[in-house]
Amino acid sequence: MKNILITGASGFVGGHMVEEGNRRGYKVFAGVRGTSDLRFLEGQQYEIFPLDLNKPHEVRNNLIDFRNKGIEFDYVIHCAAITKPKRIEEFYEGNSEFTKTFASELIKEHPSFKKFIYISSMAAQGPGDSVTFAPVTEEHLPKPFTPYGMSKRRAELYLFEMKDLNYVIFRPMAVYGPRDKKFILRLISIMQKGFNVSLGSSKAKSAIVYIDDITELLFNAIESDVVRETFNISDGKTYPQATINRVLSNELGLKTVSLRIPRWFLLGVSYTLYFGNKIIKKPLHLSPFKIKELTALNWTVDISKAQKMLRFYPKHFLDKGVKKTVDWYHKNGDHHSAK
Repeated sequence: MKNILITGASGFVGGHMVEEGNRRGYKVFAGVRGTSDLRFLEGQQYEIFPLDLNKPHEVRNNLIDFRNKGIEFDYVIHCAAITKPKRIEEFYEGNSEFTKTFASELIKEHPSFKKFIYISSMAAQGPGDSVTFAPVTEEHLPKPFTPYGMSKRRAELYLFEMKDLNYVIFRPMAVYGPRDKKFILRLISIMQKGFNVSLGSSKAKSAIVYIDDITELLFNAIESDVVRETFNISDGKTYPQATINRVLSNELGLKTVSLRIPRWFLLGVSYTLYFGNKIIKKPLHLSPFKIKELTALNWTVDISKAQKMLRFYPKHFLDKGVKKTVDWYHKNGDHHSAK
C-alpha cells in the first residue's frame, strides 16, 4: 500500500481526491489545518497530517515527525491554496513560497518520495488571444495578470528549478461538481432569486471541467511514467456563460430573467470594495483582479497534450456534469448545506 498525502483535503477538490485515493487502495493522509471542517471526509479512511499554508516553518518538523514514526510519503497531491487573503502578499506567501518550501523539504526528509502533483490554475497561464480566439496550449507564453495567477505561476517556476523533483503540474479551468461552493452553488443561489446573470461581453468563451474527470486524471498521472510536465486542463469544449446558465436553470426547473452586467460596472464596484476592504482588512471575495479574470474573452483550452500523454478523455460534458451536480444537491437537502 502506497502512502499519499493530499493537501487541502477538506476542500472541494481535495475531498474528492481523498475519495479516489481510498478507492484505488492508497493509504491516504489528509493535509489540513487544525480548524478545518472535515464534514465531507466522513466515511473516508485517512490520517491527519497537520499543514497550514500560513506556517511554512512547521512543514519540515511535521515531515520529520512522520518519518520518525516510520511513515514516508510516496506521492503528494498539493491542492491547498490561498484564494481569499486579507493581504495581496498572502497569495505569494501561501501559494508560492509555501509550495517551494514544502517540495524542498519532501525531497530532503522523505527519500522514498516519488511524485509531486501540483494543482496550479489556468490563471497561471492567462487567457488566450481575444482576437483570434485560438485555444491556449502549453506552448503559449504564460501571461498571468491576477495576483493569484502570478503566485501560482511563481510556484510553477520554483518547481521547474528543482532538478530532483518529479513533478506534474495541472492547470485546470473552473472545476465543478458535487460539493462545489464556488461556482455552481453561487449560480444556483442567484437563479433561485429569479435571475440568470452573465458577466461582461456576450462574446466571451469559457471552459470548465467536472470533478470526477480531473480526479481520475490526476491519479492516472500518479500511476504513469510522466514526470516534469505541465498540462492545461478543461473538458475540451468552450461555453458562453449564457449556455452554462441555461443548462443549469433548465436542470433546476427554474424560470429566470436574463441579466448581463457590463465589465465597466463590475470593475467600478470591485475597486470600491477593494479599497474599502483594505482599510478594514477583511478577505475580498470579488476583487478587480477576479473581475478581469471572469470577464476575459478567451478561456478556450487545448487539451491535446493531456490526451496524448495521459489519455485524458473527459466523460462529463456540460449537460451530464450539471445534471449530476444538481442531483447531488437535491439529494443532500438544502443547497446551502454545502457551505
